[in-house]
Formats: sequence, structure tokens, C-alpha cells
Amino acid sequence: MGSTSILEILQWQVWSALALAVATVALLAFFQNVWVAVTKHWWMPRRLQRIMEQQGWKGPPFRFLVGSVPEVLEFLNEQVSRPLAIRDFDTVPRVSPQYALFSRKYGTFSIQNHFYSHTILQ
Repeated sequence: MGSTSILEILQWQVWSALALAVATVALLAFFQNVWVAVTKHWWMPRRLQRIMEQQGWKGPPFRFLVGSVPEVLEFLNEQVSRPLAIRDFDTVPRVSPQYALFSRKYGTFSIQNHFYSHTILQ
């Protein structure tokens, strides 16, 4: 009726052990990628910002994944909406709005956050 041989039982055990090994490796690879992502996108920018603030650098607060991009886009839209005067040679706010925005807000020496990297503005 339902007699199974020793060979079938051993074969099933081998396949289940192999499936367990594959699942374990996949799970370890997943957790390693999560660890790398959290380290790169959360801990390192926070650590860098803390170190720079201890040295006297100023800048916007760290925001996960977006950095200071929303502030720059808002300032860029504000600059583009106004017409440029004919004799206005100050084109920095239109060409590089982040430099004009952060130098006005945080001083000449400041930090800008681009997603997970920081840029020092001088």
C-alpha cells in the first residue's frame, strides 16, 4: 500500500536539506543587503552630519532618502517663476540654486544633503 523505501526517505531528506541550505543563503544575502543599505543611507550620513556639526559646519537637518532636494526644488521654482532683469548679472540663483539658498540660510561654509551623500559648499 504505502510502503516507502529507505532510498526514497533519504532522497527526500537530501532535497529538504538542500532547500533549507538555499533558503538560509538567500536569507543571509537579504539581511546583508539590508544591513548595507541601512548603513549607507542612514547611519553614515547621520554620523557625518554629527561630525561636521561638531567642527562648526552648519546645514539643513538630515532627511532620509530625500536630503535637501525638496528645499532646492522649491527655491528653483521660485527663481524660475520670476523674470530675470536685463542688467542682472547674478545668475547663481538660477544656475545653481542650492549654493545661493544654503549660503543665504546657513552661511558661506555649509553642508548640503543629496540623498545619502553630503556636499560641502564654500
